Amino acid sequence: GGLNLYAFCGNNGADLFDLFGYDSSPYIIGIREPPRNNNLIKSTWNTEEESLNAYLYWIGAVGNILAGHILNMPDAANFLTHFLMNSGTPIEIDFFRMNRESSDAKRHLKYEIINAIKYAEKLSDSCSQRFIVMVTEKESNVQVWDNNWHYAVLNYTTWARGNVQRNGNCFYMEWDFYFRDIYDWNPKSNDRGGLVTDKQMAHLHRCGFAKEFEINGCQTLYIWWKKGERDLSKMKILGL
Repeated sequence: GGLNLYAFCGNNGADLFDLFGYDSSPYIIGIREPPRNNNLIKSTWNTEEESLNAYLYWIGAVGNILAGHILNMPDAANFLTHFLMNSGTPIEIDFFRMNRESSDAKRHLKYEIINAIKYAEKLSDSCSQRFIVMVTEKESNVQVWDNNWHYAVLNYTTWARGNVQRNGNCFYMEWDFYFRDIYDWNPKSNDRGGLVTDKQMAHLHRCGFAKEFEINGCQTLYIWWKKGERDLSKMKILGL
């Protein structure tokens, strides 16, 4: 058989019962993006003295970059490279490709599409308008466990904005799905990723050998459906 598009919500797309614990946000009328979750950088950059250990950790991190390319984890390697380049400038993630390659990200995306469709119908009915703009009230938290994306981001948040048009029971929505993350390291964690631990990576940031940064991204979808429809395979969706 084909892909079961309702496996991620217990085969009950209408009620959105979610076996994976996704915390999808309700939508409200408006355009203002929701406030950021409290995922602030955990340590202050360049506040500690240089040490021999920092040089050793930096060499270990370079070893992780080489291993990432060898093991076909390009995004994990590229994000770590940006960290070691020490600029701290924000970068854009290829969110479209991530949502195709990561089974966890793909599952979350499909769950969020159905959630958006549900609220588009609900808000359209409540205000009796043919055209509405809606936005998620808060961010949703996501984790990915596929190797490349796990080591690139692991935890991130999403939010969305939709421009909805209604003609009777037919709907069209231009839906922007946003990615947010801080590339940072837990200074209290001894979890090891390759040659260095999270704590050692955070030490590089505090010593000024590397710098944490923001990651942002967006995927835009164009969705046509009929009221009450919840089977994604029967809808016209561009950009998925």
